[in-house]
Amino acid sequence: MWFNILRKYFSGLVGQYEELYPPSPSGPKFGSGPTDIGYLSELSKKIAGYSERYNIPTKFPKPPTPKFEKRPIISKHQNTLDSFM
Repeated sequence: MWFNILRKYFSGLVGQYEELYPPSPSGPKFGSGPTDIGYLSELSKKIAGYSERYNIPTKFPKPPTPKFEKRPIISKHQNTLDSFM
């Protein structure tokens, strides 16, 4: 799950992570993770405990969505209907 987020929002860092954590024949495939609900639940509880203990946030805001300002196009060469009549 973590590597999927990395790929989606920080794709430029994937190569660096692959260098830091190269795949090995006995290791997990890059980007794979545990799917056992019991394990993930316990892991989530541990993370919540550490985050509370050390005051580390576990939820982060979404990246901002770009907002485009709607403005009229103004050009020196822009013609209006009046200039043709």
